[in-house]
Amino acid sequence: MSDTINQIKKFIGGYERGVVSFLSTVNQYDRSTIRQVSTFVDFENQWTIGTIGRFREGDLKYKHLSNNPKATMHWVETSGNTIGPRWAVRNVWVHADVEIIEDENLINEFLLKRMQARKQDHVGIEKNYERYLMLLKPVRLRAEGFAEYYREVLLINNFIKPEIRQVNYRDGVIGSDEKA
Repeated sequence: MSDTINQIKKFIGGYERGVVSFLSTVNQYDRSTIRQVSTFVDFENQWTIGTIGRFREGDLKYKHLSNNPKATMHWVETSGNTIGPRWAVRNVWVHADVEIIEDENLINEFLLKRMQARKQDHVGIEKNYERYLMLLKPVRLRAEGFAEYYREVLLINNFIKPEIRQVNYRDGVIGSDEKA
């Protein structure tokens, strides 16, 4: 299973081309809002996911997360590779509790860590706008397309010592016995 965990890490860690990430938050009317964001996953810190927000008048992410500090991150493969009989794509979602950080020193520490992990020569520390850091602390991960068969879904609920639990939720679905 460690190979599978490494595949999932590579997929959500920003190291695979053709994978995009989305953040979903909920407003005061319990309606979700989703938008594409850039992420950095700190696997050494219980898979904590970081993304930078920009303060703007009426910033929805900040407003939503201030009122309800829970979010879902969703990574989707857009490279054209498909799994199973119905052209599904590999995807991972993470339910998380969110902490908003406004301290510029902590934001810069995050950016430097991201730069070093990705071997980038720039970090975005220079800026002419106000920003904040959203740290998403995973409580549950669900991955599709990483098991041998199309029907298998992988779950991780412990991010201190990640272990995969396989769930078959597609019995009876056409093609559920096809390889992913």
